[in-house]
This record gives sequence, C-alpha cells and structure tokens, in this order.
Amino acid sequence: MDKNLRTLRLKIDEVDFKIINLFCKRIKLVNEIQEYKKQKNIPKIDKKREKEIYQRLKKLAKEKKLNETFIKNIFKLIVGYNGRS
Repeated sequence: MDKNLRTLRLKIDEVDFKIINLFCKRIKLVNEIQEYKKQKNIPKIDKKREKEIYQRLKKLAKEKKLNETFIKNIFKLIVGYNGRS
C-alpha cells in the first residue's frame, strides 16, 4: 500500500477514535441529565430541546458547508439513542 494512502487512513482512524470518545462523553452527559430529570420528576423527553438542537445543527452544518439533511439524520440517531435508551 502506498505510504501516503496509509498515512491518510491513519488520520481517518484518529478522527474515528475521537468521534467515538466524544460519543461516549455525550452519552455520559445525557445519563447525568436523565438522572437529574428523574430526581426532579421532569419528563425524560423534551421535544422543544430536540427542536433547538436540530436548528442549531442545521445552522452549523450550513456554516461548515455540510449536507444539512445528512447531519440532521445522524443526530436524529444520536438523540434518539440517548433520549430513549
């Protein structure tokens, strides 16, 4: 395999590692929020908050010139997993 290709793939592997670690951090924070909500008897699902997240992400995706639908779909999976797990 070409050295340059190997180097680029290693860089992708590093990014993937960071994404997984950030996902773990997000799950931990969501669990803390869920525990707080449970103690305060606050509903687990907050549709208003989800809408705010998607609006913020849409704006960020646009600024970064990313496909807004793609980003929204990724975060629908993430938010759905976190909010209902």
